Amino acid sequence: MNIAARIMAAADGDEVLASASVVEELDQDTFTVRPRRNFRAKGTPRDLRVFRVVPRYTADG
Repeated sequence: MNIAARIMAAADGDEVLASASVVEELDQDTFTVRPRRNFRAKGTPRDLRVFRVVPRYTADG
């Protein structure tokens, strides 16, 4: 839970960040996922991969 809180705190106001394990569970047709480069947060593993997640909107909403 601590790592999730640190990832959340590192996000900019208009940004959603997720770890690689969360991204693996996402429907790739529903979200655009881009790596967040040079992610560093105190108390997180050095090899932690973090991604910016953006919803893909359709004409239906």
